[in-house]
Amino acid sequence: MQGGSQSSESGAAESNSASAKDAEYQSLLDSGSGVMGAIRIPKISVRLPIYHGTSQSALASGAGHLYGSSLPVGGRSAHAVITGHRGLVEAMMFTRLDEMRVGDYFYIEVMGRTLGYKVDRISVIEPNDTSKLKIVPGEDRVTLMTCTPYGVNTHRLLVSAVRAPIPGVVPAEHDAAKDARTIAITAAVATLLFGLLLVWLRRRPRHIRRHAAWWPKRG
Repeated sequence: MQGGSQSSESGAAESNSASAKDAEYQSLLDSGSGVMGAIRIPKISVRLPIYHGTSQSALASGAGHLYGSSLPVGGRSAHAVITGHRGLVEAMMFTRLDEMRVGDYFYIEVMGRTLGYKVDRISVIEPNDTSKLKIVPGEDRVTLMTCTPYGVNTHRLLVSAVRAPIPGVVPAEHDAAKDARTIAITAAVATLLFGLLLVWLRRRPRHIRRHAAWWPKRG
């Protein structure tokens, strides 16, 4: 996220300082490169590593896990918050997050597993409003957060989702990354078939007329 109010920047700085000093937190889910997992959003062509904390260095390289929220490992009564920048010149990050709609899906890859989440709530909040980031007993929830409006960054956009089964409603892991490509290929094939059908229909009357002369006539 970029910009924002002075109070929100101060709060973010305090959170980043605390997460950096928490050695136990930094070691959790660490693959050896400081990455705890990955966020994949097929609809907007996003796949980013998830780093510990929301420092500038973390958000310049991928998405960040909001320190103090649940770890993105799934489970009942959990609410993980994943943050990302918008408007970076060198990378899209969460720039297109505002294209997400209720009913869309995203995926968390962690510890060799893929967890599917279905968006059920989209909100815009003040930078210091944490009311929609709280844990709801029994829920397995992940919220994606970035700044909004684009280029102004006075508020926060929250795309919040609850766990959905894989396989089932959510495409299986090996299909998820291919969602956009599959749609494009299907559209291209459908267009081609439609074109061939039109050609066939235009040629068919001539074909019928050409063979009509050979059809036995009733006398």
